[in-house]
Amino acid sequence: MVGTWISRRAQNRARNWPYVYGTVEHAEAKMIGDGRTAHWIGELAFSYSVDGAYYSGFCPLPASGEDQAWNSVRGWKDRKVIVHYWPRNPSRSVLIVEEQDQPAPLLAEINLR
Repeated sequence: MVGTWISRRAQNRARNWPYVYGTVEHAEAKMIGDGRTAHWIGELAFSYSVDGAYYSGFCPLPASGEDQAWNSVRGWKDRKVIVHYWPRNPSRSVLIVEEQDQPAPLLAEINLR
């Protein structure tokens, strides 16, 4: 599930996968793409463990600009999160933002949409 945006369909499939609790290790605003396709996202980097093996993943948060990208990641670092993983390959994972206990800045962004 690597990519800039995880489709709703992929998230819905992942909701049926097993889950573990992980930790957000890093949260930052990031410019991705080149030229006309360049845009800002918030990015959460998380770690998790399945059957004693450690894995990591990334969760992009859509943003309309740099300020919104920074606001979207505020409060996530060091938080415990639910991480769904594919049973056949636990290195494939999805963090579904709507499933998490959300920090206030992100709740405000979601309610504005």
